[in-house]
Amino acid sequence: MAKTLTLGKDESTFVAALGFKFIQLPRFLSDDDRHDFTLNTLKEVEFDKLVILIDSEDGYDGLKLGLHIRLTTQMHEKRLVPILFIASDTLKVILRQAGIWGRILTTKGCSLQQFDVTAIRNGLNFPPLRLEALDEFLRIIQLQPDETVGRHSLANQWGAYALNKAAGTNALSKNESLVKAQKQLYFKYIESINNTSKHVSVPANPAAKPVSSTPVQVNATGKKILLIDDEADKGWSDVLRVIFKVSDPQDFIVVNRRVSGWSDFKDEEKKLIIETGFDLFLVDMRLTGKEEEEAVEPNKFSGTDVVRYIKHDNNGNQVIVFTASNKVWNLKALLDNGADGYYIKESPEYNFSQSFSVENFMNFKAEAEYCLRRSFLKEMFKKTHTLKGSLLEKKKRRIINKELAVEISRYLNYSYDSITDYKTDNTSQIGLSMAYTLYFLILEALFKQLIDYDGEVSGNIYKFQFRKGGYLKKFNTDTGLSTGHDLEIQTNDHHFSPNIPYKQQLFNVIHFAGFSSDRTVDIVSKRNAFQHPDLTKNESFAEINLQDVIMIFEVVYKLVSEL
Repeated sequence: MAKTLTLGKDESTFVAALGFKFIQLPRFLSDDDRHDFTLNTLKEVEFDKLVILIDSEDGYDGLKLGLHIRLTTQMHEKRLVPILFIASDTLKVILRQAGIWGRILTTKGCSLQQFDVTAIRNGLNFPPLRLEALDEFLRIIQLQPDETVGRHSLANQWGAYALNKAAGTNALSKNESLVKAQKQLYFKYIESINNTSKHVSVPANPAAKPVSSTPVQVNATGKKILLIDDEADKGWSDVLRVIFKVSDPQDFIVVNRRVSGWSDFKDEEKKLIIETGFDLFLVDMRLTGKEEEEAVEPNKFSGTDVVRYIKHDNNGNQVIVFTASNKVWNLKALLDNGADGYYIKESPEYNFSQSFSVENFMNFKAEAEYCLRRSFLKEMFKKTHTLKGSLLEKKKRRIINKELAVEISRYLNYSYDSITDYKTDNTSQIGLSMAYTLYFLILEALFKQLIDYDGEVSGNIYKFQFRKGGYLKKFNTDTGLSTGHDLEIQTNDHHFSPNIPYKQQLFNVIHFAGFSSDRTVDIVSKRNAFQHPDLTKNESFAEINLQDVIMIFEVVYKLVSEL
């Protein structure tokens, strides 16, 4: 009995008769006050039983304090102590008048007694709430969110908190919105469910594991990230800035604006979004807050409209959509509209477990890394678009014939499409090989556009020029180095220009594109090993990697520009 603590509005004769240590309750105006009292006062006091006096004058406010004690995890074992509530009213009356707050009286570890000193002393012998009974306690109390806080804002606060915990970022200690939210009863209630629930799961991810206090980060060195979210200040920007390990803080940009679609952005915001060259876009699906809480058609969400524009401007832009919906049809609609991935913003409306939070984050981390590996696509799409425009212009000016321009444009499309599903060099060999082959076919088709095959003849010596001027040089095909001399070919047939050796054409054209000798050798060697392996020596086809494809694409880009 020596460790029993009594809480009440004033120390009456009745309280004195109980003989327990007494703490006078202040006037609580909000959950913030109850939370602060619980942590700042009760946590520092030694007790193993609680007696709380309640009455109808303040709406049985002591019941809310009891709930705070039960749901404040920082109280550790103290939150499970037996709580005896003292009131002049019966349980039936209190349940009717106190509403959901009265449900705590029907849970294990709690009891109700009227003002009778002897009965109270004898009634304190019931056991505490056992930790394994916490699930049952949570099912009984069934707290509801504050109706004055929109579901959208509440979901964002909880979602950012869940991501912060799963990633171990510890990024929210200075976010006023989140600090206040964590003091609210409903927030504590959802956190308790999150820590104990086993009901919601996601497909197994072998990489998923419990995260430590050390932040689990995405390596975004040299990359630029853009977050578009009307509730970014609810904690999302704080957490994501830690998750994405960029080279400079200015490489992570936030647009915190409420818009109904792309057209609502200011001109300077549109310019920022389109012209900065971001490697990854993180876009919230609902960017108008409460206005979209009842929306059911994913194609009409404000964020979906923004994603469509970003992908329309450059198909290579990498976009991950943040959505509070876990409905399959909504997620499919996001992917159909161009999203490269999605992250489920955990909503307090669902019983997401801590294991779900960890796996949800690890899936997001994997998708973000996947998108960053594919960020090269934005530059390739942009240059491919430029090349097709250049071919159209050169066709109009009759610099290149119509049929060849059309075929090169088709091959450019096929090449780009072949690598849009790029994951890694090992898993994307078919796409990489296809793109490499097509780009090389374009390169070879450009020989005739660049080289004048009607050579100059002097005696029995032929020399050849580029159509834009300058003689072809003779190259050492082993080193890729020019001998410094013009390419000369002897022939006794003066009726036809002799054929130029393929390798000499290839070295000259690649060198003409401005590439160094060592890179030229790399390109030619890889081409030979890929297209002409020596099967008699059991040689296999050379594997094509992403850098091989990018290098040959750059050659094509430079050469088309030189037509």
